[in-house]
Amino acid sequence: MKDACCGLGELNAQFFCTPVSRLCANRQDHVFWDPVHPTEAAMRIFVDRLYNGPSKYTSPINMEQLVAL
Repeated sequence: MKDACCGLGELNAQFFCTPVSRLCANRQDHVFWDPVHPTEAAMRIFVDRLYNGPSKYTSPINMEQLVAL
């Protein structure tokens, strides 16, 4: 989804969450929780790429390879 999971305004991204904000039904479908904070689903993708991703994302070695040294 293009819009943030919690917030107000256009795409739920103009103002932070408030008690009157609508929360999204499925957080797994969103990249951002509010205007600046990524969702857990987005962070899992980022960490997976950083930890054991291919050289396209990590070069010369990824974190998994670095920890194994």
